[in-house]
Amino acid sequence: MRDFYFETPELSEAEEQSVKYIDEVLQQQDIRIVESAQRGMTTPAFDQGRIVYDPAVPGLSEHGVHHFHGLVLDAYRRLAGTG
Repeated sequence: MRDFYFETPELSEAEEQSVKYIDEVLQQQDIRIVESAQRGMTTPAFDQGRIVYDPAVPGLSEHGVHHFHGLVLDAYRRLAGTG
């Protein structure tokens, strides 16, 4: 379940399209990615969670999550004085 918050009760065309894109594209991709990852977790190849990251298949990959985690790691390295 998701909550969306907007400045006004009436949505603009862009806001409506954004919600529609999240529902019809992003959420559907996430479902397939999670299901695929869960199937993969039953193999002996994995002993912990992984981010699905494949530059060759952007529609079935968690590029945004991978990028965000890279930003967090870089920030930690800067704070620790190692990067």
